[in-house]
Order: sequence, then structure tokens, then C-alpha cells
Amino acid sequence: MQLIYNWHITEKCNYSCHYCFSKWRSFQEIWKDKYLVESLFNALSKSKLSKNFNEFDFVNKKVRINFAGGEPLVLGSHLKEIISSATTKHGFECSIITNGSLLGKNMELVSMLSVVGISVDSFSMDTNNKIGRSTNQNKILDYETLVKTVNDIRQINSDCIIKFNVVVNAFNWNEVIVPKLQTLGPQKIKVLRQLPFGSNCGISDEQYKNFNIVNKDRNGNVWYEDNVDMTNSYLMIDPSGRFFQNGNPLEYHYSDVIYNTGLETALAQIIFNKRTFMKRYRKGVVYADK
Repeated sequence: MQLIYNWHITEKCNYSCHYCFSKWRSFQEIWKDKYLVESLFNALSKSKLSKNFNEFDFVNKKVRINFAGGEPLVLGSHLKEIISSATTKHGFECSIITNGSLLGKNMELVSMLSVVGISVDSFSMDTNNKIGRSTNQNKILDYETLVKTVNDIRQINSDCIIKFNVVVNAFNWNEVIVPKLQTLGPQKIKVLRQLPFGSNCGISDEQYKNFNIVNKDRNGNVWYEDNVDMTNSYLMIDPSGRFFQNGNPLEYHYSDVIYNTGLETALAQIIFNKRTFMKRYRKGVVYADK
């Protein structure tokens, strides 16, 4: 079992997905301040693990920081410096969740990552535009670009695990996409049901069920997460260094800033469902998180 922190390092993104839940209240983005970043890493270090995690087997396992957003790659060289510090100075294992559109310009990061997660909801231009999964120049991550990106990752870092995240939403619930993703040989595909948040009401049970039927797992590498599986089951950190949880569809619940209040206190201020967290990795080898 590996302890994984999901740091949503920035709210900035070059896409504008309508269902995006990466919206936070009253925060600053501390990636701009090296001292605050180092303070957060110090607070999250393995030597400061909370007694709340005693039942997890962390022996000889590095703590992993998963960089998410927004789109973390919009930070460019700043992200590279931060990941370099996390791995070389603090001993963390690092991974990333990205929309993939900027990976080609940031391939030097791949050598420092154990997992690259790419979010892919559709290969249709029309569907991606409806979702908002496109740039201002109307560019999407098409299949051909994704193939090249995956091949480049493997050439640079053959040990890097590749996973795909698919969010089932109102525009793609009837699309067959998982079999096409499986042709790229990922270690993991995660199918997530769109979370109701703010003005977005999510999708119906029938729509989610239909997606899973037409995208049946034939390779044994697909994980399905309904809304209940995602609630309070990730250790998520916002851009300012606070834990936050998604138990309320209208508003997040926040801890105090971790590097100010300390890891133990901050953890006690949020609800974290350890049972659901552990269930996420019972299917087999733990390849990646959110």
C-alpha cells in the first residue's frame, strides 16, 4: 500500500471542461513561492506520517505526490523545478494527471515520473468541444497525437506507468472509447462518473450504466468509480496547501493550511474514508491514483 497525496497545484488550465471541479474558495497558488512549496513538502514528508495511517503498510514504500490541476503543465519550467525538488531533495515519488495537450512540449518531465495519467473523454471533435475539452484555438487531443505521446513516454522512461482517466458525462455516455484506449497498452484505465458539483448535476444511473456496458473491460485493466467511490476517499490538496474533500456537492470542506497547522492537525480537520481508499487498490497492483 502506498500513501498518495493529490496536489491540485493550480486552477489554471488551457481547457474549459464544463464539469470541472477544480474550483476553490479563498486560496493562493503557492507554486510561485519556493519557500512555501518546500514548507509543504516538509510537512508531507514520510517522517511526519500521521498515526492515523498505522494500518497502512508503508514499509519500503515512498510517499507519492500526484500533481494535478487545473492543468499542471501550464506551469512549464516551474513545475519541473518543483518535481525535481520533490524527488531529489525530499525523496517523494511523483506522478502527474494531465489533459495531455502540453505533454509534447514537456517530455523532459517524464524521466522524473513514475506514473503519467492522461485524461481522455472522447476522440470526437464535436464531443470534446461540447465538453469544453479543447483550447481557445479549437484544438483537441486526437488519437494520433495520443499515440505519439504514449510512444514518446515509453521511449524516454520505459518504467513509467501509463494510465488514462475517462470521465463519463452528459456528452460521452454513449461513446465507445475504452477499447480504443486499450490498444495503446496502458497499465490502467479509470472510468469515473462525473461528480455533481456546483451547478453541474452529474449524470443519471442509466447513462453511467450504459457507458460501462458499451465499454466493457476485456483486458482486466479498467477500474470503475461511481460517485460514492470518490467521495472523501482521496487525500486532496488545493493550490494553497490545504486538504479539501468533496462530501458536499455545493462546497468543499477545507483544512487549515498544512504547513502552518501541521500534518496531524490538518488531517484531523477533514473526513477521509480509509476503507474506500484501500478498496481502490484491492483489485491488484497499485498503479496509480486519481
